[in-house]
Amino acid sequence: IDGIEIAHFTSQGALPSDQMWPRLQGIDVLLIQGTMSESFRDYKLTGEDCRRIIDRLHPRIVIPEHGTPRIGEYLAKRLGTKVEYVPAEGIVVRKKDLQGIEAPWIVDMDNEEPTR
Repeated sequence: IDGIEIAHFTSQGALPSDQMWPRLQGIDVLLIQGTMSESFRDYKLTGEDCRRIIDRLHPRIVIPEHGTPRIGEYLAKRLGTKVEYVPAEGIVVRKKDLQGIEAPWIVDMDNEEPTR
């Protein structure tokens, strides 16, 4: 979309096949559904699976969706970055906005920022 490469990993419960990885290279934005609960493992990726995908694809923006609350925090911690909480109305991203994002920007729209 407008020069931005997007991948959407939804309820799948498995990592991409070896044949799929080459087709996924160059992703700018990754929407990914994950869970921290083993009871959902059959149809959602685990937090660790999500991290593996992010490590392999190097997207600039990661949007965890429809997953376990705080999966964004889990991913940010393991990736050495921070999570940003954005209202559910969303964000607007343009290709020029992606320049300069080096570590994945974890954008959580499913949860409110936790109070500490």
